[in-house]
Amino acid sequence: MPAFRMMLLALKRLYEELFHLLLMGLLTILGYLLLSIPAVWLLLSLQAPWPLIALAGLLLSLPGAIANAGLWGVAQAIVKETTSISWPFYWKAIKSQWKLSVSSYVLILAGYLLILSNLLFYNTTLSPLPPHLNPWAIGIWAGLGVLWSGIAFYLLAFQMELEEPKLLLALRNSFLMVLLHPIEVFIWLVTFAVCSVLMVFLPLLIALIPPLAAILSFGALQVFLEPIREKQQSATDKE
Repeated sequence: MPAFRMMLLALKRLYEELFHLLLMGLLTILGYLLLSIPAVWLLLSLQAPWPLIALAGLLLSLPGAIANAGLWGVAQAIVKETTSISWPFYWKAIKSQWKLSVSSYVLILAGYLLILSNLLFYNTTLSPLPPHLNPWAIGIWAGLGVLWSGIAFYLLAFQMELEEPKLLLALRNSFLMVLLHPIEVFIWLVTFAVCSVLMVFLPLLIALIPPLAAILSFGALQVFLEPIREKQQSATDKE
């Protein structure tokens, strides 16, 4: 099955570029957490309004999204085997792709916040639904959370693969990919979740979670796009 084959290949490539990817993943995690966690902790201790806390967390985690652009640029090159991995290439990817990464991050985070707020809302007495319908509403939003995770898995990779990157077009393509290949997407998500859990129990490997997500995303995208590109190339050759 292509999905399993690509998973093994992704893990192999992760191992081959382990040192670079470990450091790049560490920079990404620090970018997300170094400023945002202390700020959110301080605002919580001051009992600041939740919108202010959320806004501060978002803005102060943007350096992580910018660093993520370099990491995903490297992952794209690893999957396509187009160039050797180096720090100049990483910084160049940040410079060229940071806007795509930030826009994807904001959209993904907004989606998760919407889903989480509804899950919490329908689990309280504030819910306008009859009590026996609340579990159904929670189940629907939980299902939407799984769907959104699949979309988020492809979103940035699709943006970077497009000749003219557009967020809404990448969002539509990601949604269609999840609908057309639900089993494969589920396999990718489970694989990433299992590997992430294992890495959490080995603290030195936590920094490999972001590069693993990037390589799996681009690898999964290549599995589905390669046959389409081959057909297009064959049609062009016949003409």
